[in-house]
Amino acid sequence: MKPADREEWILNYLKVRSANGTRYFVDMVHSSFVDDYAEATEAKLGYVMIGAHKCPQLGEDLSRMFRKDLLRRHVSGIYGMGKYSGFPTWVYSYSLP
Repeated sequence: MKPADREEWILNYLKVRSANGTRYFVDMVHSSFVDDYAEATEAKLGYVMIGAHKCPQLGEDLSRMFRKDLLRRHVSGIYGMGKYSGFPTWVYSYSLP
């Protein structure tokens, strides 16, 4: 799938989930989002036992879309067992502008 098609898929994913007027956020640890994206785009995944699978292509797409002003981005802290189990302590979360 071409980058423009993947961008369209991400935007549609967010629009559908934001339809009721609430802002919907996605990030790289949002496992159902990562899985849905990989299924729709046939992106390669790095499988992990716990948490969201690794998907470098998705990270690149989200960053590019932020730079193009297609998405908003902010830092979200991850609390709990993050630093003790190899999980990140923060991630970028993305939403529609």
